[in-house]
Amino acid sequence: MSMPLEGLRVVDLSRALQGPSATMMLGDLGAEVIKVEPRISGDPARGWIIVYGVSMLYGDGRNLVFDCLNRNKKSITLDLKKEEGRQVIYDLVKKSDIFVQNLRQGVVERRGLGYEVLKQHNPKLIYASASPYGPLGPDAAKPAMDPDVAARSGFMANVNTLGEPYTLVPGVCDQMGGVMLAYAIIAAVVARERLGVGQKVDSSLIASVAWLQTVMVHTYLIAGHSYTRQSRFDVQSALSNSYQCADGKWFLLTLFQQDKLWPDFCKALGIEALEKDPRFDTAQTRNANTRELTTMCEKIFATKTLAEWFEIFKNYPDLQYEAIQSIGDLATDPQMLANNYIVDVPDPSLGSVKLLNIPFGLSETPGSIRSVSPELGQHTEEVLTEICGFSWDKIAELKEKEVI
Repeated sequence: MSMPLEGLRVVDLSRALQGPSATMMLGDLGAEVIKVEPRISGDPARGWIIVYGVSMLYGDGRNLVFDCLNRNKKSITLDLKKEEGRQVIYDLVKKSDIFVQNLRQGVVERRGLGYEVLKQHNPKLIYASASPYGPLGPDAAKPAMDPDVAARSGFMANVNTLGEPYTLVPGVCDQMGGVMLAYAIIAAVVARERLGVGQKVDSSLIASVAWLQTVMVHTYLIAGHSYTRQSRFDVQSALSNSYQCADGKWFLLTLFQQDKLWPDFCKALGIEALEKDPRFDTAQTRNANTRELTTMCEKIFATKTLAEWFEIFKNYPDLQYEAIQSIGDLATDPQMLANNYIVDVPDPSLGSVKLLNIPFGLSETPGSIRSVSPELGQHTEEVLTEICGFSWDKIAELKEKEVI
């Protein structure tokens, strides 16, 4: 079965998370991704040992950060400060469709790898650039990483609980930036197929994370309103709140259709006497007395375990509720497993590893995970001989000159 991006070749100069997550998505859909890494050090992500206090090393010294985002790729090493290294990029670009980079602003231009140069080697090239803050403006060249953009974009303020801000889990902003970059690249591929034009595309972390918060951002832009963080006892509705059960587990209740679902809710909790209570008989009165109702519900939910409550809720199919799970719970979630959202992938040194699969399905042209992340420079000779047409003498010369 053919994959949707099969036949496309990507030259990937991106580093760390934002760019590599986008090129991984392209590789998952069948594109041939050639990851170009610095000759000695490789992608900096290979060297991240501890992230937020958690070791990133596993197996035989492999790196989780790198391996998370570089499956379905071929790795070659080049010294791009040398003319011979840049010439290899020119040779690859001539036979490729997409070029991706997320280096600091101005770096690729100084190395002779900017869009204006590369499009001379391939006029139909799709040249994709990713950055923290976009190509224009006073901070276009400012260095930043995932946590910086989480802070500046409003995301940290929106997801933090009450009190002092704290650092978020790693990678969410970078991943969203990668999704948007892949989205832009695929749009450019479609445009090239329809119109025959190559072009430069760009995506930034701040724009991507703002888009992730579309409802909240538009609420402010259009109406001037901001969402505020509230304690569990001050939310608008006690029927859309989180509660802890007798076994210490939490769940989220989301009964947006309050008046319709209030009778079933009362029956489920055994509080039928409150159904017609004037303090709680309409959405307006319940919301006006939300602290009192939340306190009552909290005491009731604390009398049974999560499993017991969920068994009761099954009798009321219109009620909406979900367990508040950890990542560990997600790894064994029956829905994740039934839909193959987590799969076992063959690994040459570990036998197999579990990975997140492609997060959508295509009935006729599905993507696939064909290989785990490559070793540094694993495919240098293969790429140079099979794609660039270099002789073994030429490869020996490049090795001697420390280009590869």
